[in-house]
Parts: sequence; C-alpha cells; structure tokens
Amino acid sequence: MKPETAQVTVFIPTFNRLRELQRAVASVRSQGDCVHLHVLDNASTDGTGDWLRKLAREIPGVELTLREKNEGALRSFAEGFERVRTPYLVPLADDDELASGFLESALRIAGEHPDLGAVVFTTESRCNGEIIERSPADPKPGRLDPAAHLTEWAAHGHYVSWSSILWRTEPFMGVRPAEQLEKFGFVSDVWMQFLVFAENPVFISHQIGSLFQIHPGQWSRQIDAESLLTFGQMVREIDRVLDEKVALPVEQRRKFLADVCLRFNAMVGHQCQQVEILPEDSSIRRWLDAYIELIYPHAGFAGFPLLSFFEEYRSLRKAFDLAGTALRERDDMLQKQAARLREVEHSWIWRLSKRFFFLEHILRKTMRRNQPGQLP
Repeated sequence: MKPETAQVTVFIPTFNRLRELQRAVASVRSQGDCVHLHVLDNASTDGTGDWLRKLAREIPGVELTLREKNEGALRSFAEGFERVRTPYLVPLADDDELASGFLESALRIAGEHPDLGAVVFTTESRCNGEIIERSPADPKPGRLDPAAHLTEWAAHGHYVSWSSILWRTEPFMGVRPAEQLEKFGFVSDVWMQFLVFAENPVFISHQIGSLFQIHPGQWSRQIDAESLLTFGQMVREIDRVLDEKVALPVEQRRKFLADVCLRFNAMVGHQCQQVEILPEDSSIRRWLDAYIELIYPHAGFAGFPLLSFFEEYRSLRKAFDLAGTALRERDDMLQKQAARLREVEHSWIWRLSKRFFFLEHILRKTMRRNQPGQLP
C-alpha cells in the first residue's frame, strides 16, 4: 500500500540475507492492507536486488532503495526513519519477523488512545527455532504514564526489539533519530526508546509483536566492550533528561540508572565472558575508565562478570595514582632545591667575579707604576 493511504510504514534495511529477508517481507505482507513497506538494500551481492525488483512488480506501492554501495546499517535505518510519511512506523531487521496479527491489534489500541507515544508488545527471542525467552517477561499491562512506565522499562531492561513496538511517528521523529543514530551508534535504540518514553504515555500488551532471531551474525552482536564508552555517555544523558523532564525522586532516579546499567552490563558481559577478548593496548584503559567513571557510580552491584577485574584495576590504579602523586611531589621538591642551588651558584659566581675584577684592577695599576718611565 502507498504511504498516502497506509497507516503504518514498516522499513527493512538489508544486506546479503535474501532468505531471511524473504521471511521478514512475508511477515509484513501478512499484516494486511494497513502497511506501507520500504526495503533498503545495501548493494547485496546474493540476488536480493533482483528479487526486490520482482517483488515491486507483484506488489504495487512497495518502496525500494537499491544502493550501489554498502553504506551500513545505521545509515539505512536513518534514511528509513526520514522517509516515513504515515502516522505510525515500525523498523524491522531483515533477520526478524512480525508476529501474526501484531499491527492490527496495535493499531486498534492506538486508535483508542491517540495520545500514546507507542504501543508496546512482547518480543519472542528464538534460536534455531527454539523459544529462548519473552521480553519483557512479566510486564505490567495497560496504559502507563512516563514515570510509571520508565520504572518498568528500567527494571525489565530496554525492549530487545523495537520491531515489537508500534511507534507514533510524530513523537518518534521529534527525537531526531538520524542524529541519535550518529551519536550513539549501535546502542542508540535504547536511547531513542528512553527519549520517547520520557515524554509520552504508552500502552503495554502481553501479545507477541515480533520474533527476534538469535544467531552469530545478528546486528546486536556488534555491541562489545568498547560500547561501554558510548553507553557511559548515554547514562549521563539519561540522568540529565530524568532531572529535567521526569518527576522521579533522587533515590528512585538512582535505582532507575542502576537498573539500566545492570541490564546493559548483562548484555555486554554475555559477549565478553573472557578478559582475553577485551580490546588491547590503550583502548582497554579507555573503556575501563568509562565503566568506572560513568557507569559504576550509578550501579553499586556485583552481578557483572568482569566486576572483580574492574575492582582489581581500580585498586591498582589508585596505588599507581598515589605513587604518581608522591613522585610528582618529590620531583617538585628536587626542582625547587635545584633552583635554590642555581641561585646560590649564581650568587657566589657574581661575588667571586666582583673580587677578581677588583684584584685585577689593583694588579694592573701596580704594574703600571713599576714600569720604567711611567709616572706614578
């Protein structure tokens, strides 16, 4: 369906996943005539472009963006958001799929509550066809205002797949998603969820919205230890927005931030089970610094797999800092002593040179007197 007559846009960035893309597109087509489909292909080499051209001939209104070079998933998501012209939107990864009846039910709820920022359904995570978990596991159903919902959101963790959420286009585009994707990269979905939820009520449903496929090549696998640097900055931004826009008491705000950190650390810890795979050289200090300075103060927990390593690092760093301070103080003292010695040296040189000048003057005068023919 064309965007002028559709109610929701579903856009799918893709690259060399033809089989998965076909499954994702089939799940969108099963949602009915309310959907405008937009597929952005990043110069796939597996026949995706030819298949999409054939699809466009079969289904009038399908929008295609066929690139000549791969510009990356982040740019594709940014462009997908920018091209939305319908009241509602759903971003969908090419390796995931929408659950049957999701959009029909979500649009009905949205029609009953036109001021919602989003209608949130449950995500079912699968691996090799087996159901691993449902997220959130036990949500509080119904309509929630920002403060109540954000407390739930932090406790359960950010929604694993934003494809299980029917987003109202106006508030979502109000957070300027293209800018946020550039700012926070692969963790920007967490940030954008928070920004929309901080200012808009939502409706929570137990119904399955999307099927999230877990596999080695999935996009979220790119979240690693280095992501702590970006996430630490995001925690500070979340804290700032909470202070400005959400009426949460200080202790409740601290617990909120701790819950967010816990959930993210669990996700990073899953990817970084061994210290050996951490970044090498100076980068390890950079991301440890981010954890210690930006995240740890908000959390106060003992559940992160690498926490003992962090604690050891903190102790060593404190010892080195103390030793460095002592060395700097010692160096300052030695420099002051050296300066004083130079002053004394210059003083004695000046005094001796003055005396030698006086003696030289006396000697020259005496020699002139003793020379024959010289007048006294």
